Amino acid sequence: IPIPPAEQMVSPGAQPRTRTLYPAPILDLARVEAWMGERGLRETHARTLYRGLFGKFSQGIPNEEWTEATLPAELPQRIKTDLVRDFTMSSSRVVEQVASEGGFKLVVELQDKQRVETVVIRHHHESAQKTRYTVCVSSQVGCAKQCNFCATGTMGLRADLSA
Repeated sequence: IPIPPAEQMVSPGAQPRTRTLYPAPILDLARVEAWMGERGLRETHARTLYRGLFGKFSQGIPNEEWTEATLPAELPQRIKTDLVRDFTMSSSRVVEQVASEGGFKLVVELQDKQRVETVVIRHHHESAQKTRYTVCVSSQVGCAKQCNFCATGTMGLRADLSA
C-alpha cells in the first residue's frame, strides 16, 4: 500500500494533531520541573515528589486518591493544592478488553476522550518451550494508512500522542 504524502495524511475535518492536556500527567517530568520552576522551586522538589509518590505507591495510585495528603510531607505546603489541581496521576483508562486465543486487545480512553488500542500478542516458541509477548502500543489517535481491515485506520489520523 503506498503511503500518501505528509500533507495528505490528516483526514479532512480532523482535529489538530497537537494535544494539550489539563490537568497534565504527573509523569511528564519536564512539565513538572517547568511548573515548579515557574513557582521558584528547585529541581530537588521534583525529585522529592517522585521519590515520595513512587516509594509510597509502588503499585500505583488511583486518581481518586490524588490529594494533598498523598503528596510527600517534605514539599512546601503552598504548592500542594495547585499541584493536585494542575496534574493528574492517571490521564487514561482502559474502557474495553477483548481476549482472543493469541492474546488480547485493550481499548484505552485518553483524557480528551480520544481512544487508542493496545494489543498484546502471545507467541509460544515450541523449540524453547517458552511463551513470549509482543505489545503493540499506539503512538497516534487514528492512522493515516486507512487500511480497510483495521478499525483504527478507518478513523484517519487525528492526533499524535506524547509520553
